Amino acid sequence: MFDATVGLGMPFVYFKKGSADVATVDINIGTVINQGEMLVITNSIYGASFAVYGPPGTIWENNGNQ
Repeated sequence: MFDATVGLGMPFVYFKKGSADVATVDINIGTVINQGEMLVITNSIYGASFAVYGPPGTIWENNGNQ
């Protein structure tokens, strides 16, 4: 289960999950670069770029577009 915190005008969304839950990020458009605990998504829709940060110790694994 995920909890999301969003604020009007804030440039980010904060998600919180339980320690046993697995987070999955689906990337349908763009290029993903794994930089340790951070995923950098470039060339997404309209050329936008994004970053997905995990807490210390996060291990990101690639499985197709996930």
